[in-house]
Amino acid sequence: TQWNNSFNKVLFKKLLKNKKTVCTGYAYLIRELCTLANIESKIIDGYGRSATANIGKLSIPNHSWNAVKLNDKWYLVDATWSAGYTDLSTNTFIFDYNDGYFLTEPKLFAKNHFPLDKKWLQISENNFSTDTFINAPLVYGETFKNEIIPTSPLTLKNKISKNKEFILVFKLTKSIEKKKIQLLISGNSSIKKVIPKITIEKQTLTIKHQFGKKGFYDLHLMFDGKPQVTYTFKVNK
Repeated sequence: TQWNNSFNKVLFKKLLKNKKTVCTGYAYLIRELCTLANIESKIIDGYGRSATANIGKLSIPNHSWNAVKLNDKWYLVDATWSAGYTDLSTNTFIFDYNDGYFLTEPKLFAKNHFPLDKKWLQISENNFSTDTFINAPLVYGETFKNEIIPTSPLTLKNKISKNKEFILVFKLTKSIEKKKIQLLISGNSSIKKVIPKITIEKQTLTIKHQFGKKGFYDLHLMFDGKPQVTYTFKVNK
């Protein structure tokens, strides 16, 4: 406790002076703001998943976020990823506020957050395992903005036969325009946009498509021109 109190003082002096921090600083700041507002909150340490981290296996813990208690119920918050993202080509931070990371639907939050303390999995999703986490489809900041939750398939890597129809299913918590949905498919030395078979019923988005040639493909669900969910497909004869 003594070390933690002294660490807080150093951390917040740097926050006030430099106006920048990493995820741990964001998480401490949220906790302090909640304390001032008389809201119970906790810092959660664990694994953040992206296109470059925690794919297929866990790396070292690399992220921190918060749980906040409102009306006797715990909710999840990631102030770091809500602030923006790092452009890896220039190694600069891009401010892009995303309120989708606040009080997020737990099943979506679990797609790229895995806590070290397993008790927080009860908020995210029951029976959610390490294997489920590291093998899940990739989601992005735009996925959180639009609240598009992949429910089937639950794996990033998939296999299918040529000319056999596959089905992608997503849970929706807000209305989206069907005409803005596309698939972006790359593979066999080509990249193409496809208008698939689409149905939206009872907050469920269903997409059907098939591959005409064997090979390896990256498939991105696009909405309004931006990627939402990514899968890979190995297409056999």
